[in-house]
Amino acid sequence: METKKILIIFTVCLVIGSVIQITGALLRNNSVLIIGSVIMASGAFWMFFQLIRVKRKR
Repeated sequence: METKKILIIFTVCLVIGSVIQITGALLRNNSVLIIGSVIMASGAFWMFFQLIRVKRKR
């Protein structure tokens, strides 16, 4: 159950980040591109540390 929750949150972060990046690319706005990258990176780091935490519990 916990692993599914981690994957759902990770997927949401990736989708939102990529949509923001595409919007920034279409608008040619570097600030929006950077915000999308930050959201995607934070989602990836969060997933990485959550998976480590889950594996340590077992």
